[in-house]
Amino acid sequence: MSSISTAPAAPAPLAAAPRAALGQLAALAAVLGWAYWPMLRVFADKWLNDPQYSHGLLVPFFSAYLIRRAWTTGAPVLKPLPLRVEVNGRVVCEARLGLNYRSLTSNGSGPQPCPTRPHSTTGR
Repeated sequence: MSSISTAPAAPAPLAAAPRAALGQLAALAAVLGWAYWPMLRVFADKWLNDPQYSHGLLVPFFSAYLIRRAWTTGAPVLKPLPLRVEVNGRVVCEARLGLNYRSLTSNGSGPQPCPTRPHSTTGR
């Protein structure tokens, strides 16, 4: 009887994996570019023509810097806040909600309209 030995199959070439990942990344970039192109044009117009938004050109570069810094240093470890801070925040939120409820129900007429906005008498 002759014995036939079977060798395990050779793994796929390593060059194919990065090529597939690069293709997927390019496809994702193309889809995102297509989806966000109208808004990117609006942003670019604002950043280039409106003095109030001229700092917007720095936003992508600053975001890239923050992402790279987070990538190299690792994820931050989030620690729970002390109970005192949580209780203080809850008290402030409940007080605000109570004041809002009180203003809605104190005179029975509901929320008051803004005094600087003229009201239409035509019922529109």
